[in-house]
Amino acid sequence: MPEVSRFYGIIIMLYINEHNPPHFHVRYAEHLAEIDIQTLKIIAGNLPKRAYTLVLEWAAEHREELMENWNLAVERYEAALLAQPGNITVRMNLARAYVSARNLPRARDSYHEVLRLAPNNDDALFELGRTYAGMGDAESARRYLTALLEKNPNHSGKAEAERLLATL
Repeated sequence: MPEVSRFYGIIIMLYINEHNPPHFHVRYAEHLAEIDIQTLKIIAGNLPKRAYTLVLEWAAEHREELMENWNLAVERYEAALLAQPGNITVRMNLARAYVSARNLPRARDSYHEVLRLAPNNDDALFELGRTYAGMGDAESARRYLTALLEKNPNHSGKAEAERLLATL
C-alpha cells in the first residue's frame, strides 16, 4: 500500500482498489483506521483521539492532493487500458475507481465491457448490480444481482446481493 505521509508515528497510506468511498488508511502504533477523504470521518477501525486530531489537521491541509492522487490513479488505469484493452483486471480496477469517485455511469460502462470480454465474470455481475442500485435503476440491479445468485449462489457478495435485492 503506497505510503503518502509519515508524522509523529502516524503513517498515511492510499490505495484505490478497495471499496467506496475514496479513503486513506492510517496506522498509528497498533491502531488502524480508514478515513473518508470527503468527510474526514473514520469509516473503519479506530484511532486514539490525539492521533485522530493530528490526522484531521493533516488531512484538512492535504484533502485536495489526496483526491488528485485518487483521480491520477484513475487516469493511469485509463491509460493502461489503451495499451491493453482486453485486460480484465485493469478494467475491473478502473470500474471500482469510477465507483469510488462516484462516477457511476462510467463504472457501469466499464463493468459492461468486462462482461463483454469475460461473460462468466461473477464479480462484474455483482458490481454491476451494485452500481445499478446506486444509480437508482432497480430493474437493472435486480437483473444482474439475480443472475449472479443463480449462477453462483456461493459468491462472496451473496449477503450484500440479497440485502440489496430485498431493498429494491
